[in-house]
Amino acid sequence: MNVDSYFKIGHTHSCCEDYALVGSYADVVYAIVSDGCSSSSFVDFGARLISFSAKLSVDAGLFSLGYFELGDLIIKQASRAAQVLFLHPDILNATLLLAIWDSKQLRICVWGDGAVVLRHNNGKELIIHVNYQSGAPYYLSYRLNHRNKEEYHKNANVPVFLTINDTVKETTIDEKVEFIYLPDEWSQVSLLSDGINTFSQPGQDIMSYKEIIPELTNYKNTAGVFVQRRMKFFEKKCLAEQIIHDDDIAVATIVNQ
Repeated sequence: MNVDSYFKIGHTHSCCEDYALVGSYADVVYAIVSDGCSSSSFVDFGARLISFSAKLSVDAGLFSLGYFELGDLIIKQASRAAQVLFLHPDILNATLLLAIWDSKQLRICVWGDGAVVLRHNNGKELIIHVNYQSGAPYYLSYRLNHRNKEEYHKNANVPVFLTINDTVKETTIDEKVEFIYLPDEWSQVSLLSDGINTFSQPGQDIMSYKEIIPELTNYKNTAGVFVQRRMKFFEKKCLAEQIIHDDDIAVATIVNQ
């Protein structure tokens, strides 16, 4: 297997609040993406804390925990790290996408919004897109902060739209967004932040994420830093065609070579 990741600042941002991380431990390979909330301060650092907390959980062999238990462990570890540094808990207002691939299963957990792209051994693609109607995802940090949790329930449009290829399902923040597959059936999984929803050309409507995903996940060569190569190639295309992405973008991919 090979893993690689890349993240890049968006057109309207002064600081990149997305982060991506990949790695392996024993026979486990993992990919992580986190996207910080733009209306909170220092979430670029918070996204990193959450990502490394997820990494530590995988490295410690705790990835067999249930969806809610694993999420709680990850955010509590990140919260303790933030407290040691005397940082405000709102820096942890960030999404988390986690893919864990070992000999037993390919497990994907989504806390917040973003997209997951899987490629089957037969070449067919499965795109999972998670979108919050309100535009404000439910962060793991809200499970630690009762004030933020109550405000979210009171003020936000709660419906969450889960689109699997062309099938749309409406769910809620209280339901887990988790997918478990047999590991040998797939050749690739990619995690992407919701920056894929913000690409456009001057005077044109926002481009569909289905147009952007192939640009970020169709790799001709998966050796070395293959995600970085693909992203930098796409950046050149965007420059030539005046395509911009307002929001930050992060991609993390595992390929079963």
